[in-house]
Parts: sequence; structure tokens; C-alpha cells
Amino acid sequence: MDEDDLDESSEFDDDFGDASSLNVSEDDMNSVWGNQDCEFSRRPACEVLSEESSWKMMMEKSAELSSLLEVGEDQAAAILRHCKWNMERVYESDDFVKLKIRAGVAPEHPLPPPRGGSDREITCSICEMTSPVSECYSLICGHLFCKDCWKGYLTAKVEEYNSLDCKCMQRGCKAIVTQKDFSYLLNSSDALMQYKVHALNNFIMNDPNLVRCPAPGCNFVLRCVDGSGTSSSGWECECQCGHVFCFNCAKNHYTALAVTHYPALCSNMRAWEEKTSSTAKYFSLRKKPCPNKKCGIPIVKCGCPPNNIICNNKEYCPNQACNHLICPNCRMEFCWICGREWQGHGDYYKCNKDLSDDLEEQERFKECYLRYDSHDKSLRTVRDKIAHSDELFQQLCEEGKTSQHSNFIKEAEEEVARCYQTLKYTYVYLFFKRYRENEKIQKQLFQTHQGSLEKFTDKLQEKIEKEVTGKTYNSQLEESLIQLKASSRAGGSGCLTIEQPAGACKRAVAAAATA
Repeated sequence: MDEDDLDESSEFDDDFGDASSLNVSEDDMNSVWGNQDCEFSRRPACEVLSEESSWKMMMEKSAELSSLLEVGEDQAAAILRHCKWNMERVYESDDFVKLKIRAGVAPEHPLPPPRGGSDREITCSICEMTSPVSECYSLICGHLFCKDCWKGYLTAKVEEYNSLDCKCMQRGCKAIVTQKDFSYLLNSSDALMQYKVHALNNFIMNDPNLVRCPAPGCNFVLRCVDGSGTSSSGWECECQCGHVFCFNCAKNHYTALAVTHYPALCSNMRAWEEKTSSTAKYFSLRKKPCPNKKCGIPIVKCGCPPNNIICNNKEYCPNQACNHLICPNCRMEFCWICGREWQGHGDYYKCNKDLSDDLEEQERFKECYLRYDSHDKSLRTVRDKIAHSDELFQQLCEEGKTSQHSNFIKEAEEEVARCYQTLKYTYVYLFFKRYRENEKIQKQLFQTHQGSLEKFTDKLQEKIEKEVTGKTYNSQLEESLIQLKASSRAGGSGCLTIEQPAGACKRAVAAAATA
């Protein structure tokens, strides 16, 4: 093997460190690379929590408020749930008594306790059966119902995923069913366990620094240690189960697995998903968002009479409607074809505006999508190889070609997969990024690093296939791959093939994002 093929630190330095080929001055380079600490590179530490630890955290908050308001912990939890688990909203309340009433843990008009002993019988107004008082139960409001009716009612609420807003069965009563009430009435049933899951999910959902791992079957919860919460760009975090995902996308349920999408923003990914989905393609002829950026509600173009709509299941409306539309929300008048304000349009059925911008965007999307799809296919191919890497490594060991104790093939393929994933999303970022006239240098640098990363990622993958898992075996390449992973673990400095171009690509994206 030639030394120039893989041991190419000087080649990487030339491609990623020298700006002379782009006619970039030192001042321009400083303006591009000056701010490294931008939101793209932010990677706050995450702590992985079990459900038990998360529940303990929730109960600690409840205990804190319980001592402040002199109420039970279950009532404190209900108050915090009413305030979206925001302690500041509790402290801002000028009347704690009214806050308790609004939260449903204090009765507005309390009933007197029932007269007589526990053996006195009453008629349940739900089932109209007579039961002794000892077999009945009431919330803080004092309305008595038999325990069987309570159990059936609460179980149904849990199954409807409506247990956290469960109120007294008396019509008009706003008393809330607390965790203590659930525990007493449902005891150790499956419904009680499901209620606790709902309560914990509510706590996680309202805490900006907590998120459930979106991987199927994983019950871990991740907490942002520095309290920075979500951001507009999102950031990567890794669960104990091995799933790497975007904290922001997982928190807001933007995508199913919230796969990390660096360097694209979360907003880029939402727009990309809509643009590439079959549903969006179907509706693109009939439904568009209002062009007013402050509005954006979906608007359907339909020429059917109100009492005879025939185009619901069609890609377009056969009854031609004019292109002059008025948004029902913001009342903006615009052209359906070009999306611009209606003023200046002379024909109601033809758009006379220049559509060069729209045509250019369609062409840009086509080019970006083709490259995005190509890297996506490469990524899936590499992941298939990772799945079979243990078998290949075992075969090398049996043939005496390697004496390594760890599967360096798998580790190298994982690095390749990470680079293909980065490349895939650079095209999403590039499609939505609008460079201004004075940002040509940033755009050139970004595309230069992007192209170099593509070149060396493909080269390394080709060498792994030919000289490690193929017919010929190269021990020098094995050493380079092991050094590659060791450098990656050490922080990415001085890596031979992957980390350096990947890091350069990320720095280029970061610089462009700060402009």
C-alpha cells in the first residue's frame, strides 16, 4: 500500500487548512473562523436517569412545595401540574388559597362531614345502590360515592389517557383526584401503575431539561446537566442504550426517533420532512401555507360550490378557481401561483410575475435531494456492514490475520457511518441556508470542506472493503484504523482519515451559521 493512500495528514492539512486556492485573506479567515463557540458546536453534558430516579426528582419538587404551602405531597404535585411544574408560577401567585382552589386541591364550597357512624348507609348517585359509609369514598370536596364506582371511573380515565385531569364524579365539582386518591382506590393494580407513568411523563414533558429516549423499548430519561434546555438548532445526546438523538427534536416530538441531524437545524428538518414526504407532495397542488411569515396557516384552493365539494380525494380541484386568494386568518391577499402579494397582478387566472426564483429553488431542491439520498443509501449500506462486522472480525482472528482484542472493523465502519450521516444533513442545511452577497467566502469554504469530506469518506470505505474485509489484507491499514479510533476518543485531534475532515466540515458550518 502507498503511504499517500491513507497516511495523509499533510494532504488533509492542504485541503482543510489552506485557503490560498480560494483567494481568502487572513482577515477573511478570521471573520469566518472567529467565533467557534456557536450554537452548532454546543454539546452540553447529559445525565442518563432511570424512571425511578426521575420519579424521585418529581417527588422532591412536590415535597419542596408541600412544606411551603403546608399541604400534602400529593396536593403539591397537583398544584405543580396545574402550573406546568414551574415553581416561579407558584411563587408569582398573590393568593395561595385561590391557587389551591384553581388546582382542585381545596374545595370552593366544602360539604359538612356525614352524620352517623361508619355503618350508616347511603345511596350512591352513580349506581343507585345502597352501601355503608365505610364502603364509600370522597375527595376533598366531600361528595360520597361507592368505591366500586370510583374504581370503574378511575380505571376508565386511565385507559383514556385522561387520568391527570380526573375530577370528582359530582357534576360541576372541580376537586381533582390526587395521587393519594388513586393509590387508595386502585391499590396495586395495573391501572395505578399506568397512572404513575402518565404522571411521570407529564413531569418530563414540562421540564425543559428532561427528555425520554425515543428509541423503541428504552425507558431511560436524559437530563441536561447545565440546564441549557432546548435550542433552535438542537444538539446531540447519547442514551445508555446506545441511541444517539437530537434533544430538541425528541423533546418536541418532531420526528419518531429524533435522529441527530447535525449540521441542519431542527426547523430545517421539519421543513425538509414536509417537503419530501408523500403527503406534502399530494397536498402541494391543493394546499399551501399562507405566505405571510407571521401567519402560515394552511390554505386549500378549491373552486367547488360550498354545497357540492367533489375534490376531497383528488390531487387537484377540477373546478378551476382564480389565483386571487385571501387568507381567512390574517386577511393577506396573495397569488396562489407565485405566493406574492396580489397587488400588481392583472390576470385572475394567469400569473404574470417572474418565477425565476421559484424555478431556481426547485432546481436547488432537486440537486440537494439527490445528494442527500445518495449519502442516505451509503449510510444504510455501511450500517448493514456494521451488523455483520462481528462475524468478519471473528473470521480474521481464526485466519490469524489479526491479534486485536476489539473489533476495529466495527469501530472504523461506525466512524464512516457518522461521516455519511453528517454529509447527508449538510445538504439539508445547504438547501435552507441563504448566503448574502458578502458571504461568498463562507459558502466557498463550506462547499470545499463538504466535497473533501465526501472524497475521503468514500476513499476510506473503499479501502476497508478491499484491504480488510476483501480478498487482500493490509496490516498497515489495520494499524491506521486503530489509530483513527484512538484519536477520535482522545478528542479528534490528529486523526488520519475521518475526524480531521469531519471536524473541518463542522467548523465551516459553524462559521456560516454565525454570519
